[in-house]
Amino acid sequence: MNRIIKFAKIEATGNDFICIKQDKDDPLRLNPSLVKRMCHRHLGIGADGLILLDRDENDPPFMHYYNADGLESTMCGNGLRAAVLFTHVMLENCRPPAVLKAGDGPHRVFYHSADRIRVEILTDGKRTEIETEKLDLPAKYKILGKVDTGVPHVVIDVGEELDRLDVSGIGKRLRNHLMFQPEGTNINFLRTLSNNSIEVRTYERGVEAETLSCGTGITASALLFKQISGNSATEMDVVTQGGRLKVRFEHDGIFLEGPAHFVFTGHYAVDE
Repeated sequence: MNRIIKFAKIEATGNDFICIKQDKDDPLRLNPSLVKRMCHRHLGIGADGLILLDRDENDPPFMHYYNADGLESTMCGNGLRAAVLFTHVMLENCRPPAVLKAGDGPHRVFYHSADRIRVEILTDGKRTEIETEKLDLPAKYKILGKVDTGVPHVVIDVGEELDRLDVSGIGKRLRNHLMFQPEGTNINFLRTLSNNSIEVRTYERGVEAETLSCGTGITASALLFKQISGNSATEMDVVTQGGRLKVRFEHDGIFLEGPAHFVFTGHYAVDE
């Protein structure tokens, strides 16, 4: 028997998501096979990930996040921005929540407009140093380190090679490196543009490909760039293939800010 569910597809600087509101009376039961099928670019709706938004009148909404491989993850920075837009527009134009929960905890969120959505990224900022030779990379590349911004990220400064870099090939190899097992890691490649501006390309685990933008990866890159360079800037501009974002370092937290927009809404038939 088919169940018809309503969804919205939202993109946040090119990172795209299927967004669904959980039905409390008839909850949608997701499994890896279903999520993977829905996210498939040719056989499904097509997306980098799926967001199932659980809403309770007495608690902040909870973002259950699933990667395109069907597996649930703790957090997605651009997905969180998409979820903020989703709550504002799709849930009867309600006042956007001040807090959204994810697998890594509660995040403060701010909706100014679709072009300016700001979300808190939770991290202890602890950097793990990694020696370049252990990853069999050219000596001219500089590994800034590894940090957790809700999910693990390795950041590598590749300088002017960023444009022509084989992000998918190198990213796939490093993502599965024995050093990062069993959970693996996301791989970010960085180029410095100025003292407070960087460009980033990311290979995302779970999507198993380069994405146009990765919110937690952008934040990890800005954070480690700031730590390594000793930069005192409170705001970093980040260029991605999907657009521009800002990472703000405030006295009480780190925030990711950028746009998110609806692509389309529709209905999907689920076998139950």
